[in-house]
Amino acid sequence: MNNWKDKIKKEKLLIIVLFFVFLASVSYAFYYKIKPQVDAAAYDKVAVNITEGNGFRIDPSLPLDKDEAIMYNGPLYQYFLSGVYVVFGHHYEAVWIIQSLLRVLTALLIFLTCSKIFKDDGRRIGFIAMLFFGFYPDLIEINAMIMTETLFIFLAVLTTYIFARYYDNFNFKGSFFLGSSLALAVLMRSSVSIFILPFLFYFLTRKNYKYLAVFFLAFIVFMTPWTIRNYAVYHRFLPTMANFGYNPWMGNFAGGDGEWRYRPELAEAQKKY
Repeated sequence: MNNWKDKIKKEKLLIIVLFFVFLASVSYAFYYKIKPQVDAAAYDKVAVNITEGNGFRIDPSLPLDKDEAIMYNGPLYQYFLSGVYVVFGHHYEAVWIIQSLLRVLTALLIFLTCSKIFKDDGRRIGFIAMLFFGFYPDLIEINAMIMTETLFIFLAVLTTYIFARYYDNFNFKGSFFLGSSLALAVLMRSSVSIFILPFLFYFLTRKNYKYLAVFFLAFIVFMTPWTIRNYAVYHRFLPTMANFGYNPWMGNFAGGDGEWRYRPELAEAQKKY
């Protein structure tokens, strides 16, 4: 008991900052009460359909292979929402609170990661990084929406923390956690799969082949169920969603400015596929 009291006294400033990160996030959400629109509305509809036993789809009247649910980021966020709705009912307030708690955990992981990486001045750097993340306006705003970003950032930061935590002394447990965490992050937003490259480089340059095998095994185990489901529905290898590479394609073209633009090529691709 005394150890806990000592730790709380020592980390009083850290606890205060984390409390205000939660307070800022949840207060904004409850004040503005943003209703799901566009992508958020799609995530919400899919989660409701999962909860009601209609499967991973937006429109229950359409066959699975014709439904547009596969075009959005996921699928983990939709199942996360469904789990929240099963426990708390179809109430966005529960999502806002849980996402605010996830922001607190992410801020803490950022602090711990910096403390681990920067040996000499890690705590100060960690505090600064945590403050930037915790009170960055766009992240507070997106937390108040039914969007993937809050959970995705948590999983991406968790993956980074695990890598930093075991960097000097990887073992089977660390390799398994790293592969599992990365797989969950990829099932949120496939773009984070690029993390595989530095992890692969790390294990190969240190000739840690057995830990690399564990990493890939954990990654594959978590990715397999959704891949099998997609193959059964679409009869093709589709490990995540059908939007992989979609945004870079729509945002990068001759004369483009990097923004997402609706162009004739998109209309043709949608008609064809």
